[in-house]
Amino acid sequence: MNLTDQQRDLLQRLALKHQSNGGRPFIVVQAINSVGLAYAGERSVVVAYDILDFYGLQQLGLIIMTSVGANQWSGKPTELGLRTIFGTSRRETPDDSWFANPFPVGTRAHEMAKDMQLWAKEHLALFYSEVLQKMPPEEASTREFLEHQLEFVAGTFDIWVRAFSMLAAPTVEAAVGFEHLLIELEKAVVAQAMKSRPSFIRESLFSSEVTIRLNQRRQFWTGQILRKVREHQGPNSTKVASRGNDKEPGVVGVNEQEFNAAGNGDATPKLQDTADGLETTLSWNSRLRAARENAKLSRPGAATRLKTQGVQITADAIKKHEEGAAMPRPEVRQAYSVIYKTTEDALFG
Repeated sequence: MNLTDQQRDLLQRLALKHQSNGGRPFIVVQAINSVGLAYAGERSVVVAYDILDFYGLQQLGLIIMTSVGANQWSGKPTELGLRTIFGTSRRETPDDSWFANPFPVGTRAHEMAKDMQLWAKEHLALFYSEVLQKMPPEEASTREFLEHQLEFVAGTFDIWVRAFSMLAAPTVEAAVGFEHLLIELEKAVVAQAMKSRPSFIRESLFSSEVTIRLNQRRQFWTGQILRKVREHQGPNSTKVASRGNDKEPGVVGVNEQEFNAAGNGDATPKLQDTADGLETTLSWNSRLRAARENAKLSRPGAATRLKTQGVQITADAIKKHEEGAAMPRPEVRQAYSVIYKTTEDALFG
């Protein structure tokens, strides 16, 4: 479809606003020397588009407009317009394709996923609600939209990994199988992500960034399952490689009876509280701050440590978390537990 840069920029603006405001129509007002764009309950703003740009999009079937007065029109992006920007149908939202079993039908992984799908769907629904609330504003840069997409993809991957971890016994054999499962899950999530790529983000850039982010998450979870096995075997075990008997950052203790019960569908594994010195009656944000202080880290120092875990974050963002102004994303919560040498449950449970 031949769109000018001006028309594509306009369509992107209309589509993003349509997505973030629940689909309310836009209002276009043509003045002598300018064009104004408004939405119900919002002030009109002068935009750097000509009324012919709107007409051009309408002729291509990307928006629909109706005259509502002298030099005034009301309209919305069409399904084709939304697909042009987001690279997918509006029907292909987290409510259907992203909730689906990520593995091909007939595979063992698909059958395993069926057993965990209800748990995963519950947690995916809560996560997607949070993601939609954090949708970047329409004037945000392409990089900001890309980062938002990456957080969405990585969070989806993490939730499925947590679901499968309930079925994994703390043995070397189970860990090897779990590693193979992570590889297959990564492939499935990458494929789904590419189907949902916003068209204004270059395919090569999006593919590269998604692959890097998911590879980082897969490596992290591989290390976590191997660590669980090593701890279960005991500090002197040679079955799983260890640097020694010292407790490494972010060790997650798993109660064997609860872990095995979870594998049989009888219970959900619970993480043991390893947060020495944290008062569990405190709010989660107070515990988060106390954990940082116990680790003798400044906020900039904590931000630096978090970057080693693949989390890009600022000291100001850490401050907001510690003030309770915003709950950290799943991968950030996991990274906090690593650098503060505790568990997610101890910090946020």
